[in-house]
Amino acid sequence: MIITKVDVNKTIYLISYDSPVFVNRNGGVIMLEYGILGFLKMKPLTGYELKKLFDTSVGYFWWAEQSQIYITLKKMVKDGLVEVVRTEPSRVLDKKIYALTPKGEEMLQEWLSSDIEDSNIKSGPTLKCFFLGEGE
Repeated sequence: MIITKVDVNKTIYLISYDSPVFVNRNGGVIMLEYGILGFLKMKPLTGYELKKLFDTSVGYFWWAEQSQIYITLKKMVKDGLVEVVRTEPSRVLDKKIYALTPKGEEMLQEWLSSDIEDSNIKSGPTLKCFFLGEGE
């Protein structure tokens, strides 16, 4: 595995052949994971439905490419934060429906109850405020 570090606007991108992992300088997980966890807290969704939700809601202050969403979902399944609850047959590819796991819900709750950190390119604090209604 080859890993490259690139510092861009206070964000370090660690890129491997397996999948990109984006962390902030404090070593925290990417905001995209929190966004996905927040949407999956509302209900189980496909990757395509997640992309539509990003575009029509938080996309005004936090955007994500479809490929980023699918790569992140794959990593989150591997990390036990989300799970594939069912697969629906489709004309082209089978649709995977993702749901939050207890571990993912715990991570979301920890993030929602933590202090708001400063953000530079995308608005992490605004993304967090969007999902505060999902907290306990």
